Amino acid sequence: MEKIIPYNNPFCVGTAIQNPSDFIGRRQELSDISSMMLNRQNISLRGERRTGKTSLLKYIVHPEGISLLGLQPDKHIPVFLNFQQYTESKPFMIWWGIAEGIAMEINKRLPEYKEKTDKYIQNIREYFEHGEFTFAKFHKELLIFENLIIHLLFDEFDQIVKNSELENSTFLDELRSLPSERKISYIIATRTGLASLQDDKYFNTKISSPFFNIFTTIILKPLDSDEAKLLIHNYLDSEITDIALAKEICSDIKYLYDITGHHPFFLQSFCFHLIVQLNIGDISYEDAKTKALQSFSGDMVENFKFYWDYSNVHEKELIKKIVSKQQIDSNDISAKPVIENLKNRCLLVPSSNKQYEWQLVSSVFGEWSKRYTLQNTLNEIGEDISYIEIVKYTINPEKPSISYMISKNPITIEILNRIPNMNLSGLSYFDAQKFASWFNARLPTEEEWRLAAKTGKISISQHKEWLLSDSKSYFKDLIFRGNIGNRRKIISMEQRPEENSPTYALRLIKDS
Repeated sequence: MEKIIPYNNPFCVGTAIQNPSDFIGRRQELSDISSMMLNRQNISLRGERRTGKTSLLKYIVHPEGISLLGLQPDKHIPVFLNFQQYTESKPFMIWWGIAEGIAMEINKRLPEYKEKTDKYIQNIREYFEHGEFTFAKFHKELLIFENLIIHLLFDEFDQIVKNSELENSTFLDELRSLPSERKISYIIATRTGLASLQDDKYFNTKISSPFFNIFTTIILKPLDSDEAKLLIHNYLDSEITDIALAKEICSDIKYLYDITGHHPFFLQSFCFHLIVQLNIGDISYEDAKTKALQSFSGDMVENFKFYWDYSNVHEKELIKKIVSKQQIDSNDISAKPVIENLKNRCLLVPSSNKQYEWQLVSSVFGEWSKRYTLQNTLNEIGEDISYIEIVKYTINPEKPSISYMISKNPITIEILNRIPNMNLSGLSYFDAQKFASWFNARLPTEEEWRLAAKTGKISISQHKEWLLSDSKSYFKDLIFRGNIGNRRKIISMEQRPEENSPTYALRLIKDS
């Protein structure tokens, strides 16, 4: 695609969306929220990191947000508070922040209420100055706004578990009482849902409250294909050249789905890097995609590690199975809750490949998880493993035909026992090569594969030979064995053709 002028790059990466016109998707969620706010229902907004919780709250609190939701702007007052700033605050300071936020929003939206809001803040401030501020005083002063419906939007509410000042306090009980006695409702955003906070060991030892029982949960999921296309067009349709680019990107929607799962943050990040590459100049669209993917992969490492670290052992095992192309039975009773939780975290989406039911939200996340788990294993093993035997894998793996050794020091039983079972498939040549290097080993070169296919023999070193079968195929199976007496650790490496680019499958198998 020939670029006439630099493309506009409006994709938002790393910050919440501030303008409602830039907020794309979430149609069903917005409809549900509108109905619940109208009826003063309390909402628990659940979404994994970077799924758009803050952007949605900012949409609601924007001056145009209430009207866009179909609510009366002179009656419904949304008030936004970020609980990250209250991790060390005493309860009365949190109430002061809420009181101040209410006054500011009413002043901004309804100038005719200025006299009332000024009196409200003056009374609250006097309570503070005389050391008399209590929840009861705050509760009483709210009567001045009895004709308004106040919606308290609490972002990052998970942070409340870090506040030791709430130990033995009645803060949540006081929050619980507000909706029943005043025209107040809540929209509270958390990463794992309000109910999960009660399971937090640190939280549960301090606070027990029926506060969590008054909420209806809305879970933020990835966008659908139509919403993904709309997001791209909405951001790029400002210029003629950008319209053409938007069409080009949207024609590749399956590729985008496999890379981003239509996760709003992943989608915007990849598109951002794509525009950056296209604006460098003299680059084809396909080459720009390749380079954008590299930049995207680097940017996502911190997020991928966060998702992995906050996954439980069952979620990690399921992720490994999906990465290794194992079939997942959604009807399996033990798998159902794991699948559901990964879906709710936006880490699992329906597969674009009819052969499988599920895929990870991003193939890049899958590649990262393979490298990360492998690296962790190698870090645990350390560099002590250097006694490695490479043998031919025959139909009967228990009877390999010939082998050779690379050795400095023998592997101890302790080291063998520290290597967990793993199943890693589809590694790139670079990753497989890196894996072998940890064992002072290497992969056969292309010439060695060709020679092996032609002669049935492959020369690994000056002193050792590795024999293959008479097959003409270049794609042979290898097994790395670490031996100590009759105990052995097997690491199998299988090279498979995949179009013109072979991939490698690594499998660690504990054997004795």
